[in-house]
Amino acid sequence: MGEMELTSDVASDDEDANTTVVEAASAALLLRLAGNGADIALIQEPWIVGGKVSGLRAPEYKLVVAESQGNIRTCTLARNHLSIFLLHSFSNEDNTAVSLELQSAPIRLLSCYMAYDQPGPPPEDITRRLVNDCVTNNIGLLIGCDVNAPHKRLLCDIEGGGCQLVAYADDVAMIFTGKYPQTLCDLMTVKLSNLAAWADKCGLGVNPDKTELVLFTSRYKVPALIPPKLKNSALSFSDSAKYLGLVLDKKLD
Repeated sequence: MGEMELTSDVASDDEDANTTVVEAASAALLLRLAGNGADIALIQEPWIVGGKVSGLRAPEYKLVVAESQGNIRTCTLARNHLSIFLLHSFSNEDNTAVSLELQSAPIRLLSCYMAYDQPGPPPEDITRRLVNDCVTNNIGLLIGCDVNAPHKRLLCDIEGGGCQLVAYADDVAMIFTGKYPQTLCDLMTVKLSNLAAWADKCGLGVNPDKTELVLFTSRYKVPALIPPKLKNSALSFSDSAKYLGLVLDKKLD
């Protein structure tokens, strides 16, 4: 099997602008598939016209999408020669689950959109049931998902009181501003505890050993501080931190 393609669009608050973006993204995806010959694409937020996926028709590919009355936000493209079929019991507008029959063993693929407008934390029940079924029956599972949506809920629950949170995929930066460094450290312990609890509820994890802590200040002398804790582990101050490829040192040079 060739390369696996995972793609999602860029959301916009302007409906006309968003339509232009997804239309262009659909055309770009088809050009890329034609260029590199990828076998499968797991897609989130496709171009929808009249309640149906549009702009993704190609002679060499078949479109797999759940039969749903809701707002379709996922689908899958697969080459015609592949033996692939929709898993109806594990699919809805936000989840397109398919089974790919290979000579060695079948494997399941899931295109998943983790929506902020769901009542509970992601992933939703239908996704969890698919994962559990794959574990029970020893079937391989590959998931391609839009991971940005859940951060909106995270932002609402944790931000405030001198704390600002920036999240991209699985990289999270927490920014605390205030006049008194020790007060900020104490506040950080509380907010980090909230973050860890949220991650545990979503089946994720946070690692204190990979957490970097930098104090940005114009003061020449900083009093000794009791550092904040994450999961009962005291964090250590660093001279710099790297976020999304950008190195920020304590002097912001």
